Amino acid sequence: MIDNYNPTVGQLKLVPKNNDLASYVTYIYGEDEQAIDRLQEQYGIELNEVIRREDEIVSDFITDKETGEKFLFISYLLPDLSKGPHLDDLITSIAFLIFEEKLIVVTKQKVTSIIDTLTDLSLTVNNNFSIEAALETIDNSFALMIEELRKFKGEIDGLERHITDAGPVIPVFNDLLSLQKHMIVLSSTYKTDKRMVDFLSTHIQKIGRGNETVGHVISDLYDRVETMDSIIQKYSAFLDSLGSMINNVSSFQLNSIMKTLTEISIVLTVPSVIYGLWGINTPVLFEKNAFGMFWIVLISIILSTVVWAWLRRTRYL
Repeated sequence: MIDNYNPTVGQLKLVPKNNDLASYVTYIYGEDEQAIDRLQEQYGIELNEVIRREDEIVSDFITDKETGEKFLFISYLLPDLSKGPHLDDLITSIAFLIFEEKLIVVTKQKVTSIIDTLTDLSLTVNNNFSIEAALETIDNSFALMIEELRKFKGEIDGLERHITDAGPVIPVFNDLLSLQKHMIVLSSTYKTDKRMVDFLSTHIQKIGRGNETVGHVISDLYDRVETMDSIIQKYSAFLDSLGSMINNVSSFQLNSIMKTLTEISIVLTVPSVIYGLWGINTPVLFEKNAFGMFWIVLISIILSTVVWAWLRRTRYL
């Protein structure tokens, strides 16, 4: 377990229980700009730029020129589809500075899942403390991504039911656009994060920090990435089919409307012709009859009904 021992505004420091190695984790988020600036100056890294990226990660192995200390500088993207309507608001970049006995985590805004993971973390305190803590945090984030992605299916199913029940109305188009936007965010995020996992897998072995636990977590990360990629492909294909379904339903509804208008035009043409003939300036039937207008209207109704019945019989209607 990891105990919180120094919470401050925008910064949270944690250490393992019964730790004799002075290993610790520092989590810094955007409210503590001074701490982020100090890290930039101390290690010569563009940390502010990294945590503001929504479409790119960093994977680097850096040597501190002053102390000669080496550390891994990596980041990955965490999607959060509940944040807002803009694509830039839907992704959080999480940066890690992984040293031999300490781990520094930095984000532009506070991420509750990171704190929950670290405070509930159970690790064997050894020289791999920082690596294992980082990998467990990343692994938990990937697990949350999969959980959120699976919930995404409920929204897709709801959209399908809406299309079936109500047709392609304006809310359906809005929902489809929103889902497609989220799918773009998720797809790009997962593909980008896989590059970070590849980098970790390669460099952890190079610096001699690999062990059975690390290997297991790395393997788990690959499994989660493959799972996310498989799910995202299925959902993307289903959304594409929903888009085609909406186009087909829209075309069917338009054809139905045009067919109805044509039917009305044909039926109304009959009384129009009759009234036109009776309106010409020559002697016509019922001209001097007191009920002439009534008979003309009746004839129009009868002939219109006959035309409508004929259309029905020929299955045009």
